[in-house]
Amino acid sequence: MYIDKLKLIVKYKSNILISMLSLFVMLGVSDLYLESMPGIQKAFVLIVSLIFILYKGIDRVFFPNLTVFLFVALFCYVLKDQVYSDYKAITFIKAFLGLLPFYIILIIRFNQNVYSILTSLVFLPFLIILLSFVFSYIIGFPLINETQGRYGAGLNSAHLAFLMYFVIVLLIYESIISKSIKLEFILISLFVLLLTGSRGPLIAVFLPMILLFYIPKTQFLIKRSLLYFLPIIMVLIYFISKIIDRSNQITINNDAGFNLSGREIAWEFFLSQVDGISLFGGGLGSIVNLTKDVTEFNLFYFPVPHNEFIRFYMEIGLFGVVIFFINFIIILYKVYSVSSDITKRFLFMFYLGFIMLTFFDNTFSTLQSVIPLALILKYIHYNEFLFKS
Repeated sequence: MYIDKLKLIVKYKSNILISMLSLFVMLGVSDLYLESMPGIQKAFVLIVSLIFILYKGIDRVFFPNLTVFLFVALFCYVLKDQVYSDYKAITFIKAFLGLLPFYIILIIRFNQNVYSILTSLVFLPFLIILLSFVFSYIIGFPLINETQGRYGAGLNSAHLAFLMYFVIVLLIYESIISKSIKLEFILISLFVLLLTGSRGPLIAVFLPMILLFYIPKTQFLIKRSLLYFLPIIMVLIYFISKIIDRSNQITINNDAGFNLSGREIAWEFFLSQVDGISLFGGGLGSIVNLTKDVTEFNLFYFPVPHNEFIRFYMEIGLFGVVIFFINFIIILYKVYSVSSDITKRFLFMFYLGFIMLTFFDNTFSTLQSVIPLALILKYIHYNEFLFKS
């Protein structure tokens, strides 16, 4: 990446600018204000990806993984053995197109263009935040989500949290391979992540962050700049305590103890809709309307279970969910296998955090998650392959 290389930023400014504008359309506009935006974004991702494929060609390393996904999605749709609600072909297509960008991005032969794209990804949240403040001043654009009461910079706060999570993961990787911590970028990004109030991404990002303390420069900064770190630590403690307080508040499960914001109730409800054993599921997208009119425990706030294992079990069945996640693990291993020892340690912690997050959030259902994930895996694979060569 070029985040701390001004000359390279200037040299590749056109690529970086185009990449940032494209990523802004894909990830920076919320459906909170334009209901049809997710469909527009998915179509835009596929159009841009197709242009890249025509211009740059296909990377065959990940092509078999795309083939497996296409087979599982279509095979389970044809043989579906669950009926959850009124389910139409257009619903399947929407859900299918929501997952497809992850695999399409992986098969693009980006080559060196991936550096400009990932540089843009780091700067993107700050562009979103800047524009949100400008629009807030001019037209009273809300910075806090009314339904969530948390900072989102015009996005759903959980979506902004996903974006910041992957930006921090990327910065940690860059710090590790360069042995020079990107401290300012990481701290600012971590501060924004704390503002979103999302617990899952915060916990997940601390796993790879542990490796930063093995960088000599980090140890030097801690030893020589304790006064510099003290206010930062105090701010971190303050925001983390606020997030813990939110965990202990009475939420939709009416339990004042530590809770999952109603997720456990949602999981129980969704699983109760399965008739017997789901072998092939009800089709991608088949569960999105299940809680639409369910007012008990305010379950209408959960259009999906916030657990991707439950979601895929219900939508593509036991057969599909096993193949889907084996296919995903193979993708992760392909990146892992070409990496250096230090990167392998980083990837292990990153993968562990992401899988944990998948138990509690919509990691495959959200563009702000699947697109950064695909780009980061693609970047690390390309970067590590070059180092090895």
